[in-house]
Amino acid sequence: MFDSRRRRAGSGRTVMLTGPDRHWVLVRVRRRDRLWAAARSLTLDRQIARGEPADADRLRAVRAEVLVDPHTRDELAAAWQAVLDEAGRPPELRTSISSSRVPVPRGRVLAAADDIRGLITALRAARPAPARGVAIANLLLTDGAADLYGSGRRDLRAAVREAEHFLDPCALPLVDS
Repeated sequence: MFDSRRRRAGSGRTVMLTGPDRHWVLVRVRRRDRLWAAARSLTLDRQIARGEPADADRLRAVRAEVLVDPHTRDELAAAWQAVLDEAGRPPELRTSISSSRVPVPRGRVLAAADDIRGLITALRAARPAPARGVAIANLLLTDGAADLYGSGRRDLRAAVREAEHFLDPCALPLVDS
């Protein structure tokens, strides 16, 4: 959903990678890089969400560039708003947005509504956002095994807070307590 297939085809775009000598290298993004990154978006998002450095892999760097793009972040924020709107409707008026989607778990979403609103605000913020936070927010929506749908190992509120935490450019890694 958020692989930005509608993204402007930016010929001449480059990404920064760490070279073998630990120096930064500017690398031209090829069309096939963008296609492979889109095709592997779920896998790449998982890697980025785990904190694997985007600058160590060409496809991760391309995917990270897509994730931090303001257009992608705005689309993701709108999708989270749609989840909130759907959960807020009475059961008899819920449309399940599209019959092909997994139904929104109303109770889980309503319990995390304040945190989700914070996440939406962070996604729409004018400041730069680290790819890790955007990847986490995207995975929560697009991965059927994620915490949103009750398949994950954590409470949805904790998962949303983690995404919001990593949307802060100054965020330090979270420590399990």
